[in-house]
Amino acid sequence: MYENELYHHGILGMKWGVRRYQNADGSLTYAGKKRALKIQDKYTSFTEDQKYRKKDGDYTYAGRKKALKMREQYSAVTGGKKLTKFTPSSNSKKQKTISEMSDEELRKKVDRMRIEKDYIDLKRQMSSITPKHISMGRKFVNKVTNDVIIPAATDTAKQVVKSYMTKTVNDRLNLDGDLKVYTNNKKKS
Repeated sequence: MYENELYHHGILGMKWGVRRYQNADGSLTYAGKKRALKIQDKYTSFTEDQKYRKKDGDYTYAGRKKALKMREQYSAVTGGKKLTKFTPSSNSKKQKTISEMSDEELRKKVDRMRIEKDYIDLKRQMSSITPKHISMGRKFVNKVTNDVIIPAATDTAKQVVKSYMTKTVNDRLNLDGDLKVYTNNKKKS
């Protein structure tokens, strides 16, 4: 090993001070959530395992050591959150099909869906009623666009179309010179 060399051992794409399992705001990435749940699941099965417990229910030395290691891993992944035993939520239950539901359960579900729909519709109506704040810069740009740019572009487009049509008609009718346009019974050249 040379004295002026720097060796770095890491993973591809690794950046200094950036955790792979957290976003910049501290929230977990998909990989972070997956890893945290995996650690939490291991901890849950560990706490239910009697292998690392004494007869009085306390952890053995190896059990305490393993639990501490899992807590540190979880804390490193989640940015300091405490590790708790995993308890399945009520959402993890298998949902009943419509034919398995009672009339009362079905009524509750339909009422809930109607209320949610009404809430979304009301929220949409309120957002259309309340005026939105428009910055001074945006107001200026809108005014210039509507009062200057659009009329100028329209006039220019009319002139281009008029000259193109005049040229095309002259070419089709084999006319030399300008087409004489008659408007309001007055000759115009």
